[in-house]
Amino acid sequence: IRGTRRNRRVPESHAGVPPREARPRVAPNPSSTARIAPDERCMRATPTSSRFTLSAAAVSIALVPFLGACAARGPQAGLRAYQSHEYELAVESWTPAAEEGDPTSQFCLATMYEEGRGVEVDYALAHEYYLRAASQGFVEAQVNLGHMYARGLGVEPSFDRARAWFERASKQGSAAAHRNLGVMYLKGYGVDQDVDEARAEFEAASKEDPFSARILASLQEEGAVEASPEVGAEWLAAAACGGDVVAQAKLGTQLQQRGEESHAAPRHGEAAAGGPAAFAIVASAGRSPSAEDARDAAHWMHAAAEAGIPAAQHNMGLMTVRGLGVERSYREGVRWFQRAAASGFEPSRERLDELGEHVPPVQG
Repeated sequence: IRGTRRNRRVPESHAGVPPREARPRVAPNPSSTARIAPDERCMRATPTSSRFTLSAAAVSIALVPFLGACAARGPQAGLRAYQSHEYELAVESWTPAAEEGDPTSQFCLATMYEEGRGVEVDYALAHEYYLRAASQGFVEAQVNLGHMYARGLGVEPSFDRARAWFERASKQGSAAAHRNLGVMYLKGYGVDQDVDEARAEFEAASKEDPFSARILASLQEEGAVEASPEVGAEWLAAAACGGDVVAQAKLGTQLQQRGEESHAAPRHGEAAAGGPAAFAIVASAGRSPSAEDARDAAHWMHAAAEAGIPAAQHNMGLMTVRGLGVERSYREGVRWFQRAAASGFEPSRERLDELGEHVPPVQG
């Protein structure tokens, strides 16, 4: 364990042991640490309720998306085949180069065996190719190899080996590796729980990884780390600007509730120039929301609603019906309620029933 620091209390909701079953498929909105898997460099989370605290989010070891690494450095024939969903052809293309020692081909081939694309799932072969690439310093392979040891995929579970590979990758500047180390210290996976170490790792990852920024904001909000509300707001804004849909929804909700506090952020267009810190929420003498507050709230709420968060869709319905930050439209508000209701979001179903509007059946 690196460095001895004073351990700070970790909320009970953050404790526990991760499952050892095969990892869930990486989707556009996973709530995990970082594994490198196809097309998803930004790991995000979709909440199952309207609560947006760390306690409600899954925080576990995950991988890094592989397509970016393969696209930048890998044999193009295999990449073209992969992008055309000709996975068997991609495997055939990458195999000779992998056997000749090309680390990018080894990494891409390992991912195919791990995910069962063009071949049967074979964790042992995936581990072998990840190890060969990782031993040559291929940082994405080092992260995914650590993930396999953390989950026990094709190998005996070992948090010590997982941490060793994450630490090697973190020394190369991997945000995914820093994020995974943050999760290990936060949840006590193979180490003593140490929220200070977790914070340091998440901070190292947060400039590139919006999920880490959101976790930092949640830790500040729950009192697990010592940081001012302004710093917590900057972390939340960084996550929202980075595309984390849960952070976007939470930021939108905070701006929507400006009746109890003031918001010092500029319009979202100005934030692009001013950086995430420009969105810091500063408590001051209570006053009602400004038009700028309402438009910012609508901006972030809309982003989260379009990403499929039912609570954000419900709030967009409320804002649209009332004309808060957006053009007032009863019909458009009803459509937002119906989108949330179709996901089983009960407040939207109740609101539609009160309005005498069609309540769609819950999908899936």
